[in-house]
Amino acid sequence: MSIVTAGIPMTGAFSSVSAERTVSVGVAEDDEAFLSLEPSNGPNGAYAEQSGGTLELNLPC
Repeated sequence: MSIVTAGIPMTGAFSSVSAERTVSVGVAEDDEAFLSLEPSNGPNGAYAEQSGGTLELNLPC
């Protein structure tokens, strides 16, 4: 699918948009779960911290 904008004037009314969202996650104890999350040693590891068996993700706003 393609959208053609030729001939449609762009006003520039929106140069950026921001929104706040929250999320809530429930966790169940399951050593054989299909999904496992662990902090990374790569550059994105700066956003994750593990403490006491809990993985905390800190994403910048």
